[in-house]
Amino acid sequence: MRSGGTLLSSSASYAISGVTASMTVYARFTRIYYTITYSAGDYVASLSRTTERVAHGANAAGSTMTVNGTTAQYSYGVDGWYSGSTRVTSSATYAPTGVTANATYTAKGTRSLRSYTVTYNKGSYISSVSRASESVSYGSNAAGSTATSATSSITAPRIILFISFLLL
Repeated sequence: MRSGGTLLSSSASYAISGVTASMTVYARFTRIYYTITYSAGDYVASLSRTTERVAHGANAAGSTMTVNGTTAQYSYGVDGWYSGSTRVTSSATYAPTGVTANATYTAKGTRSLRSYTVTYNKGSYISSVSRASESVSYGSNAAGSTATSATSSITAPRIILFISFLLL
């Protein structure tokens, strides 16, 4: 509390003793602020905000993660935001509410090995293929397919394999 610029007490309550004249006493409080820190964990390319100052009891503006871009080998997704080992949300955006302490939140992503579809099509003079298609993980070998000749008059068939890649 302050009166005329003199600090009378740093306590929320104050008793005035020995009053001999009229006086005005002003109660002034300083707001308490906390620091919220956002960090990028596994597979996170960027964050919209890495730190913010939040008043006691207020809601934070929050941060949004962007996960790594998809490559030929991997696709990436959002796992969520964590406080220590506890996931607080599975969303890409997190904004703490009712802040009462400094805190750090870590954004985490997921990584999945991509799969591709190999399709085996019948070409000229081919009556059938043993496998029409198969899903193959990136970098793995396809099992393949056997082509059956449509006529017995072809002694040395040439098989041309067309592979189409479909994103899964």
